[in-house]
Amino acid sequence: MSKPLTFFDKLKLFRRYLKTQKDGVIIDCPFCKSTDISFTNQNEGRKGNRNVYVSRYLCNNCHSACENQQDWVKF
Repeated sequence: MSKPLTFFDKLKLFRRYLKTQKDGVIIDCPFCKSTDISFTNQNEGRKGNRNVYVSRYLCNNCHSACENQQDWVKF
């Protein structure tokens, strides 16, 4: 489940990206292309062997919104 990053977490993430991490996800708004996105209404649950995360993304720039559902399963 996503959570807001602290400044220290952002520095660690940026360092990891520069050194080793080459894959990852950055969410951008399809309307204004901003990456200033916040997460709200986060819920998590289980369905059988799946972890299900549901959240809402809100663009802090143009105020568009997105409903998101992630179904995670371990192979």
